[in-house]
Amino acid sequence: MSKDNTVQELGKYTTIAFLLPACVLVGFGIGYGLDRLFGTGYLRIIFLVLGVAAGIIEVIRERSDPAFYESALRRIKLIILILGLTGAVLLAIRKDVRFGGGFLIGAAASYLSFWRWQVVVESIGGAKVRRSPWLLALRLAMLFAAGYVIIILTGFNAAAASIALLLPGVAVTFEILYELIHGT
Repeated sequence: MSKDNTVQELGKYTTIAFLLPACVLVGFGIGYGLDRLFGTGYLRIIFLVLGVAAGIIEVIRERSDPAFYESALRRIKLIILILGLTGAVLLAIRKDVRFGGGFLIGAAASYLSFWRWQVVVESIGGAKVRRSPWLLALRLAMLFAAGYVIIILTGFNAAAASIALLLPGVAVTFEILYELIHGT
C-alpha cells in the first residue's frame, strides 16, 4: 500500500470514528433542549436513539459501496424483525401477554424508526430519496406518540416496549459480528 493510500484510509477511518459519537451527541442535545423547552424527561432518550440510528446508517454508508450498504441495512432490518418477534413471543409465554405486547409495540417502533431514519439520513445526505428530513422526523415523532397511546390504552408493559427500542443497536452488533466472521 502506498503512502498516499495509507493516509487516505487513515482519514476515512478517522472520519468514521468521529461520525457516530457526533450523531449521538447531536441527537441527545436536541432531545435535551426539547426536554427543557417542553418540561419533559423522555425526549432526550428518544433523540439519543435516533442519533444512534442516524450515526450507524452514516457509518455504514461511509464505509461501503452501495451494494454493501444495501445488504447490511437489509440484514439489520431482518435481525430487528426476528429479535422483535422472538422477544415478544418469549415474553408473552414467560411473563404475561402485556409484556409480550409491549415488547412487540417497541420492536415495531424500532423497526419503523430505523427504516424512517434511513430515509431521513439519505434525504440529508443527498442520496436517492429527495424528501424533507423535517417532515420525516415529524412522521417519526407521530409514530412514537401513537405507540405511547397504544401502550396506555391496551395496558401493555411500557418497560418492555422501552427495552425493545434498543433492538437496532443489538441488530447492528449482530451485523458487525456477521461482517467480522464472513468478511464480506
